[in-house]
Amino acid sequence: MVKFLITYLLVTGIGAFLALAMPWLVVIGLFLLIVPGLVLALMPTAFLYGVIFSAGSLPVLWLTGSEVAATFAGFAMLLLVTSTTTRPVRQRDLARYRASILPDVTPDQTIALSGVVRLEMRNPRREKVGGVKQAGYACDGYCLAALFTPGVTAVTIDRSIGGEHSAPSPEARTYRLAPRPGSTSNAQVNFDAITPPLQNEAARGMQDYEAGKQLVASWALRLANEYCLIEEPAREHADFTIVQRESSDAGVMPNWKFGPGRLSTETVDIYHGEDLVLRSHQSTITTLAAILQIGTSGGIENFRFQWARSTTHSKRGHGSVDLSRLLGQHTNLAGKPGRDLDAQRQANLPLFRAQLAKALDDPALTSSSPDFKVLTGYFQAVGKAAQPEDVDLIARLVADTRLPEYRGIYQLELTLEQVRPIYAAYCARAARSDATLALRNSSVGQLVKQLRADALALIGPEQEALLSDPARRLLVPELVRALGYGGSAEGRRLLDMLKEHAEVLAGIREQRRTRKIGSYGRQDERDANIALVGAAKEGLCLLGPKAGELRDELDSFLTSGTLPENLVGGHEMSEWDLILARMGKPIEAIAKPRTLGGTEENYRRNLRDRVERWKPDRR
Repeated sequence: MVKFLITYLLVTGIGAFLALAMPWLVVIGLFLLIVPGLVLALMPTAFLYGVIFSAGSLPVLWLTGSEVAATFAGFAMLLLVTSTTTRPVRQRDLARYRASILPDVTPDQTIALSGVVRLEMRNPRREKVGGVKQAGYACDGYCLAALFTPGVTAVTIDRSIGGEHSAPSPEARTYRLAPRPGSTSNAQVNFDAITPPLQNEAARGMQDYEAGKQLVASWALRLANEYCLIEEPAREHADFTIVQRESSDAGVMPNWKFGPGRLSTETVDIYHGEDLVLRSHQSTITTLAAILQIGTSGGIENFRFQWARSTTHSKRGHGSVDLSRLLGQHTNLAGKPGRDLDAQRQANLPLFRAQLAKALDDPALTSSSPDFKVLTGYFQAVGKAAQPEDVDLIARLVADTRLPEYRGIYQLELTLEQVRPIYAAYCARAARSDATLALRNSSVGQLVKQLRADALALIGPEQEALLSDPARRLLVPELVRALGYGGSAEGRRLLDMLKEHAEVLAGIREQRRTRKIGSYGRQDERDANIALVGAAKEGLCLLGPKAGELRDELDSFLTSGTLPENLVGGHEMSEWDLILARMGKPIEAIAKPRTLGGTEENYRRNLRDRVERWKPDRR
């Protein structure tokens, strides 16, 4: 028995030392074969239990000489220590946990919000201008939903600070709607950050998300035509107060401390005046496990060992107290997307058209004006059914230099002839002397990509002028990609563009290395050139065999060191290998990138399979 215990403690002790000293070995074991990682993760607990067992069994063995008695004594000691060591801490933690639980209050009928509504939120939003947070909490999705709820006259936004609701903080603000005409807005809503606060049944998923775009766009439409948004100092009085609170013990529990666990609470309260009409509460305690053992924590980047812990919730799991769900179920808040998305689109489309045409005719408006914030809803409503008036309107929108981007334009499905005037307007804007790299983020290029092979027909004299200018070319990577649908002559153009922009990237890299510019100097230019290199890469892949005569030249260039390592290493190199294979390079002559796992044989087999299954626009 003694020999067995010595051997057991020696083996588990070495395993425990390796696991505790080098936790990353456990991660590697779990990733490679699973079982070695699991065994290594259990070693610290196994060694601990072996020490406790030996402390109980060896004295009895020495006193009585009976291995049976020693075995019983060892297991008795193990059971006693592991089941009682954590008990005092757990009892104190569970007592705190039970004392923190508040009873839920559920209303018998829907709460009809009216008058002044005060929203005390856990993390109210503050707008940034030029990277600087502005004073006062902004009107968010809950605020807008409340303002558009019949009977609500004003909404106060504030931050919840523990305990019962109290007087407004200095950052609190009250918002109300004032009818047009006769009023002027003194606050703006960042509609790019607004989403409908309520949901329908959970199973609807993306249906609610898409319907929500129509709801938010309808709010923007009403703010542009019917109401002004007025910001005022926070009102102390509120007819209804909605409070979202959470609390948590500060700091991180030390891995090896037998101290108190972490108690956290989440609560949503609704008050009508001073009367509590709804409460949903959850308490959560994380404390030592009932049985003493050594567990693990963290992810790949911070995997570690610690005393094992367990978590107990007063309700069923994380997210049981959900403000959005509670308001949707128990109040009349007007923030729930409609169920019939097609009907909403058809009803809103003529309104959106009229609003955008009116906004384009008003030079006093800016891109942040509510008048333009129906764009996403408009693109969604148009979808596949663009009419001539829509094509004309979209072309005007794209030509308007006030608008830096066109979120949601990817939802349009247009024909080549419909895209022509829209993209012509974009190219005219890209050719202007004041065009900047920011224009490449406008998303208009998505329309060109959707045309696939037809995109080549868009290239005329104006587009050729942009492609021939390296600086302007950065604004039209979609045209560079479209060259891949052409003939063999386009291969030379694409390879020359690839080399030209790779040289720019090399120059930026060298300037950063020599500290002539900062670590992020010329970042926008770098990003634009990387996108252009990617477009040329896709174009060469589309050409494939048509550019076979350039295969060796491309192969040499990829190993020249001009391109940054992150564009020719690992998985990126596997993409270049696909292009070279399509150009005719024998797969047997292609070596597996050294940073990728697996065998050379498997890599070549997978590459051959990709070449055989390759289809345009889908790799």
